[in-house]
Amino acid sequence: MQHTTTCPSCHRKSEVDDSFLGRFICCEQCRCLYYVVVPPLGEERSEWTSVAATSSVSGRDDKSPASRRPLTETEILSRRVQLLTAMISLNLVIGSIVLVLVVMQLLK
Repeated sequence: MQHTTTCPSCHRKSEVDDSFLGRFICCEQCRCLYYVVVPPLGEERSEWTSVAATSSVSGRDDKSPASRRPLTETEILSRRVQLLTAMISLNLVIGSIVLVLVVMQLLK
């Protein structure tokens, strides 16, 4: 069964099949990735609601100038520490895997 959905970015209406309900689709016109929202149980609709994949929970577009503000030095430092911690953890995991593979090779 075909239903109509509207791109939240360019507002182009598209016909989509039931199989796209609850899935992400890409607008053919503006290439916006958006989610076809599942309607409440038992409710029939001729047009389905859609939410842009880049939207925040509040509904504001994360790329809009109003939702961006300069980061403070503390936030920048915190992000750098998080990135460094993730890189060190990844390095330890990879090193451990290599060590296990070398030991397994030596025991053969």
